[in-house]
Amino acid sequence: AAVMAARAGLGFGVVLVALGALEFLLGSPFGLWSVFLGWFLFSAARAEEAAAGLRGRAEGLRVADVMVQNPPTFPSAMTVAELMAYWPWWHGGEVAALVGPSGWLDGVVSVGRAASLPVERRATTSLGELAVPIKDVPVGRPEEPASALLNRIYGAGGTPAVVLDPANRLTGLVTLAELSAREH
Repeated sequence: AAVMAARAGLGFGVVLVALGALEFLLGSPFGLWSVFLGWFLFSAARAEEAAAGLRGRAEGLRVADVMVQNPPTFPSAMTVAELMAYWPWWHGGEVAALVGPSGWLDGVVSVGRAASLPVERRATTSLGELAVPIKDVPVGRPEEPASALLNRIYGAGGTPAVVLDPANRLTGLVTLAELSAREH
């Protein structure tokens, strides 16, 4: 049903863009408003269609089936420059968990976010400064349905999730990219 609704939104968005463009070409500047609304609707419908497809792929899977096991962890005090020096040998996906001085999880950071930092700031910026704080990170358990964790990831704006075992030790990470790469 969600896919059908998304496809209807795609079609309606295209119609709005076309009618708005026609109205603008006929001399009414208000046609641009319809183009803008149509484009917005089209973009939202495309995102919902992708999300519905991802939810369908996650159906019947457990979090343990889709997580990156034994994910890379780094101290939150580590600098971006240090991470970038290590990154070519990193084989744990695009996200790492960060551990604070207390030994507890501090948050998660993506290689993409670290790499986007200007080179001149990398030696003085810690990973903790770039991280999504742990209070904003979705948490999953290996035995729970992947679809339930996926809903929490979407609720957190796509933030990667940490997976904790029954003793609350980090056992994995789940990202939207990892989920979309998995097949049943």
